Amino acid sequence: MVGLGRSLGAIGAVGRTVSGQVASSNLLVAGSTGVAGLIVARSLGPSDRGILAVVFAWFTLMAYLGDAGMSESLTYFVAKNPSNANNLIRLVSRWLLVSGSLGTLVLLLAALPLLAISGSVYALYLALYALLLPLIFQSNVALAALLGIAVREWSAVRLMQSISYLALVTLFAFQMNVSLMVVYAVYTISAVLQLCFGWAVLRRHVRSDQSEVLARSDRVAVDDKQRKAVVAFSLRNSAGNIPGVFYQILPMVLLPLWLPPVEIGKYAVAWTVANLVQPIASSFGRAGMPEIAARLGGSRAGETVPLIRQLEWRTAVSAIAVAVPLALLSPLLLPRLLGPEYVGTGLLVSILCFAAVANAVKATFRSVLIGMGQPGAAVPVDWITLGVQLGLIALLAKPMGLWGVCVGIVIGSVVGLVAYRWRVRRSLKTLFAH
Repeated sequence: MVGLGRSLGAIGAVGRTVSGQVASSNLLVAGSTGVAGLIVARSLGPSDRGILAVVFAWFTLMAYLGDAGMSESLTYFVAKNPSNANNLIRLVSRWLLVSGSLGTLVLLLAALPLLAISGSVYALYLALYALLLPLIFQSNVALAALLGIAVREWSAVRLMQSISYLALVTLFAFQMNVSLMVVYAVYTISAVLQLCFGWAVLRRHVRSDQSEVLARSDRVAVDDKQRKAVVAFSLRNSAGNIPGVFYQILPMVLLPLWLPPVEIGKYAVAWTVANLVQPIASSFGRAGMPEIAARLGGSRAGETVPLIRQLEWRTAVSAIAVAVPLALLSPLLLPRLLGPEYVGTGLLVSILCFAAVANAVKATFRSVLIGMGQPGAAVPVDWITLGVQLGLIALLAKPMGLWGVCVGIVIGSVVGLVAYRWRVRRSLKTLFAH
C-alpha cells in the first residue's frame, strides 16, 4: 500500500495540475450541456422530455457496459507507455468496434421489452440511438488517448461537442419546432463532429514535431502480455465502477415501470438542475487524491486525516453554497424559463438538492479511498446504496408518485454518504493500526 502511495505521490504535482484542468473542463461542459438541456426541455415539453431521458439512460448504460473499461485502460497505458501509443490506440479501437456492434444489437433487443411495457415511442428512439454506439465508441478512443497524453486537447474536444450541441439546439429552437427527431439529429451531428475533430487532433498530436517519441511508436508491437494487461486492467476497473454507474442510471431506466412520461420529464429536468452542484464540489476530491497518496507514501502520513477532513468540509460547503440558491430560486424561475407545464418542478429541485450535496461529498470520499490505495473498498458500499435506493423508489413510487421517487433518491443518497464516511474511517483505522 505504501508502495502505491509513493508511486502516486511521485506524480502528485502533475495530478493536481491535471485535476484543475479536468475540473475546469467539467464545469464548462456541464454549463453548456445544462443550458442546452433547458432549451430542449422547454421545446419538447415534459412528456417528450421524459421519453428522451429514459432512452438516453438506456443508451448511456449500454455505452458504459460495451466499453467495459477499455477507454480508461487506454488512458492509463498510453500515459504510462507513450512510445507505444499508436499500437495501443489501434488495438483498443478494434476491440471497441466489435463491442460497439454487439452493444447496438443488445440495445435493439432491449427495445422489445421496453416496447411491450412502456409504448412504441421508447423502442423507436432506443433503436435509433443504438445505431450511434459504434460511432460513440470510436470517439471515446480518441478522447481516452488524448486524456493520457494531452489533457488540454482532450478538454477542447469535449467542449467542442457540448458547444456544438448547444449551438445547434439553440438554432433549431428559434427556427422551428424542436421534436424528439430533431434532438436526435442534433445529437448525431454533434457526435460526428466530435469524432472527426477528436481523431484529427489526436493524429496531429501524435505526428507533431513536438511528439517525436509518439511518432516512432509504430515500430513497437503490442505483445500478448501487454494485451492481457490492457484487458485485465479494463475489466477490473469496469467491475469496480459498475455499481456506481448503476446507481446513477438505473433509477431513470426503471422509472417507466412506475411513472408516465410527463412525470419522468419533470424529474429529469429537476435532477439536471440539482446536479449543477457537482462540477465545482466534486473537483476537491480529484485534486486531493494525489496529495493523500503523497502523504501516505512519505513522511507526512500523520497529516492525512486533517487533509481528508478539510476535503470533506470544502466539498460540503461548496456544494451547499450552490445548492441553497438553486433550491430557493428554482421554484420561482423554472416555470418562467420552461413554461407553465413545468410548474412544481422547482420544488422537486429543492428536494433533490439534498441528494446532490450528499453525492458530491460521497464522490470526495471515493477519491479519498483511491488515494489511500483502496478503490475496491467502495464497491460493496455502492451496491448497498443502490439496493437501498431502488428498494425505496419501488416502495414509494406507487403511493406517492413522483414525490416518492424523489424522497427515495434523497434517502438513498444520504445512506450512501453515511456508508462511505464509515468506510473511510474504518480504512484509516486499519491503515494506521499497521
